[in-house]
Amino acid sequence: MKKNYFIIICSIIIFLLCMVFCHSKGTFNDLETNNYINEEYGISFNFPRSWGEPEVLQDTLNNKFSIDFSAHYFSLNNGYYFLENSDGTKPSVQDLLDYYQKDMDIHNEVEYYNISDIIIGGRNAVKVSVDTLDGGHHIDIYIYKEDKGQNDFYLITYDDSKINKEEVGIIISSLVFSD
Repeated sequence: MKKNYFIIICSIIIFLLCMVFCHSKGTFNDLETNNYINEEYGISFNFPRSWGEPEVLQDTLNNKFSIDFSAHYFSLNNGYYFLENSDGTKPSVQDLLDYYQKDMDIHNEVEYYNISDIIIGGRNAVKVSVDTLDGGHHIDIYIYKEDKGQNDFYLITYDDSKINKEEVGIIISSLVFSD
């Protein structure tokens, strides 16, 4: 009989410890989220409610947009900030990847970078992790638009040293493209 009580008490203690550990660890599923939908540009995603509403910059004449959560060092755009090449086209992803090496070679801003191929929202993407000379770390993710080639992409940029990775995970894991 004492053996049964001991097993029951131990089981309850283990259960309670597991509950406390799991609750304190938390997941992004515990965070309240809002949904952003932009039908004009064919994109939607969830974002942490605590971030507030994003600032949306649109250049409808040139079909460019930027969705910024600047207080949280996160933005998603389709080339809003890129200057056009002399022939009027946007730079390709390869042009932009070459920039990281050039910048590192001249010791301008980039100390080190790493490039990896990933999938986001069912689309091929290139993730660039960048260590800067001032000790910062940011991530640039180039997501190819379907059937558009290397000059047509979405860009996610965030400061990895200043942002909650679980909160970024909410956005990245919920991205849906309908363009």
